[in-house]
Amino acid sequence: MATLFDLEGKEKRLAENNALMAEADFWNDQKKAQKIIRESNQLKALIETHHSLTDAFAELSEGISELSSSFDEDMNELISEEYTETMKKFEAFEIQVLLSSPYDDHNAILEIHPRCWWYRSDGLGLNVISYVYALGRKKRLQD
Repeated sequence: MATLFDLEGKEKRLAENNALMAEADFWNDQKKAQKIIRESNQLKALIETHHSLTDAFAELSEGISELSSSFDEDMNELISEEYTETMKKFEAFEIQVLLSSPYDDHNAILEIHPRCWWYRSDGLGLNVISYVYALGRKKRLQD
């Protein structure tokens, strides 16, 4: 089963890209070179963020274990602040990982048509959508 964030795969791909960039004829195809550089920059950012979060969680773990052996109010506040900051960074990283698929950097066009069946002035269309959503949710909870 594949995971959402494959660190080893990303590091391997980055090494492959670095080897390609070291070749003498790398710049012969400008578009391909720019694509590889863009991909490498994205991979580097993901890998560096992963390593910094791993270090931050390790420091938090050490701080919590030290706090559990001898409680100190100032240290408790410091660890709470570090935890809050680390979780903000983790949430941003989570979004970054979710949006790191091959087509996530492409543009999308969204059209909203006010005369669609679900956008009726009496609200019937939205009620149908809500009902279908509730049925699907109920089915998932039963499974």
